[in-house]
Amino acid sequence: KLSTSMEIMTSTISSITPSPLSGWLGSTIQCTRCKHVRPIQNAPFLDIPLVPTSVPNFLASAYRSKNVNPPNKSPMPSCTLDDCLVDFTSVERVQDVECRKCTIQREVEQLEEEVMMLRGAVETMEKRIEQKSGSGTKNGAMSSDRTEER
Repeated sequence: KLSTSMEIMTSTISSITPSPLSGWLGSTIQCTRCKHVRPIQNAPFLDIPLVPTSVPNFLASAYRSKNVNPPNKSPMPSCTLDDCLVDFTSVERVQDVECRKCTIQREVEQLEEEVMMLRGAVETMEKRIEQKSGSGTKNGAMSSDRTEER
């Protein structure tokens, strides 16, 4: 019996014309702050979506520089399949994204601060109650009800 992942893979690949470029793509995400790594996410693919590495670089430089001809009139620099595969498998940095672990840690820290603040408020209230019960006497004599409560 095949594993679930193998069944999914074999069902996504045509048995009549299997593609030599089909397979599984695994990706991981690592937080740049806490270095936590999420488990590998696997997904089947039927082709590899490669973008020639020269295209984004060429377009970026064409639009930044006024000396470069428009993209449709300038000769496109060449790149190799290896360049494209290296670019496809390279680490991608994603800005302004917080991992689940960091989000939970930040929330825990905020809750701990709130607990400390509430403890301080409770202690202050207890002291006020003690002071009121101690100063609730007339002419220096404590009332009998308050003495019994203590």
